[in-house]
Amino acid sequence: MKSIWNINLFRLFGIQLQLHLTFFILILFVVYQGGSKDGISGGIWGLLIIILVFVCVVLHELGHCLAAKRYGVHIHRILLLPIGGMAQFGSIPRQPQRELIIALAGPLVNFTIVGMLYFLSGSPERLLIDENYYNLSDTLSLLLVFNLIMGCFNLLPVFPMDGGRILRALLALKFTYLKATKLAIYIAKPLAIIGFIMGIFYLDNWIMAGVFAFIFLGGEIEYRMVRLRESFIGFKVCDVVSRYFLSLDSGCCVRDAINLMSQYPSQDILLIDEKGFRGIVRPDVVRKLAQKKKRSNELLYNHCIHNPTILQGDWILEEYSDIIYQASQNIFPVLDRDTLIGVIDRKNIQETIAWIRLRVG
Repeated sequence: MKSIWNINLFRLFGIQLQLHLTFFILILFVVYQGGSKDGISGGIWGLLIIILVFVCVVLHELGHCLAAKRYGVHIHRILLLPIGGMAQFGSIPRQPQRELIIALAGPLVNFTIVGMLYFLSGSPERLLIDENYYNLSDTLSLLLVFNLIMGCFNLLPVFPMDGGRILRALLALKFTYLKATKLAIYIAKPLAIIGFIMGIFYLDNWIMAGVFAFIFLGGEIEYRMVRLRESFIGFKVCDVVSRYFLSLDSGCCVRDAINLMSQYPSQDILLIDEKGFRGIVRPDVVRKLAQKKKRSNELLYNHCIHNPTILQGDWILEEYSDIIYQASQNIFPVLDRDTLIGVIDRKNIQETIAWIRLRVG
C-alpha cells in the first residue's frame, strides 16, 4: 500500500519498514528541546535518544512479525509514527494459542531488552536525581525504563494493545472469535474510561487522556473489523470481482477523464495500455483538475495513483480485508496471474457477498 505520507526505509527479515512523514515533527521537537536546554550537544543527544527509542519500538514490532511469520501470516509492513510503531499483518490466525504467542512476542522483546540493559547499566534509580540524560550511562537507564513501561503498558487488557489480544485469545478458548472480541472490548472499555479520567482530573496529563481515548475507540474499530472479516470467510477475491469499470488509455489527457466522468460520475478510472495496467485516477482528483481549464490538456497519467495495491483473484479475501479498507484507493485491480480480470470496489463488497449468500441460499 503506497502513500505519499510514508517513506520506505529498508527491509528487515523481508519486512518493509516505513516512516510516516509526521515522524519528522517529533524529531524536530526533540532536537529543539535538547538544543534549547543544552545547546548543540543537547540537540545531538536528543536525536540519539529518539533514534534508540524507536529502535526498541521496531524490535517490539519485529517480535510480533517474526512470531506471525512462523504461522504463515503475511506481513505487509511496519510503519513508524510519532506515537509508536504499527505492524500490519494479513489475517491473524484464529487459533487462540497462535494469537497468544504473536501478541506476547512484542512485550517479551521489551522485557528481554530490560534484562540486557540492567546487566549493562544497573538500576535506573539515578534518573530520579539526574535529569540530564546526555551521557551513555543515563541514556541506557532511560532506555531500560522506556522498555519496561512499553512492555507493561502493552499488556493492558485493552485494544489495540497486545494485552487486549491476549485477553481475546484466552476468551476464544471457550467462546467464538467474534464473541471473544466483544467480551474483551466490554472488559476493556471501563479500563479505558478510568485511564482517561485519571489523565485529565488526577494527573493533569492530556497526552495520557488522549491515548486512552484512542484506546476506547480502538476497541470499537477492532470489533467492526473482526465482524467484517467474519463476513468474508469462505470467499476468494475473484468471488467479489466486478467486470464493469471505467478505463482509459494511459496516453489520454485530463479532458478525456472529464468527458467520461460526466457520464459515469463518482467512479475511479483505470489507466490501461499495451503494457497492461498503469494506474488509478480518483474522481476527486479529476473534479479538482476540471476546475482549472488550463490543465485540461495535461497527461492523465501524471495525476494517477502509480503504485496501487493490486490483488490476485485466488487470494483469500479475509486475509486482505484490512488492506482493502485502509488503503487510500477505492477500487482494487484484480489479476489472474498477469491478466486483469476486473476490480473490487470496497463500497460494494458487503452488498455483493449478501447477494451471493441469497443466491446460494
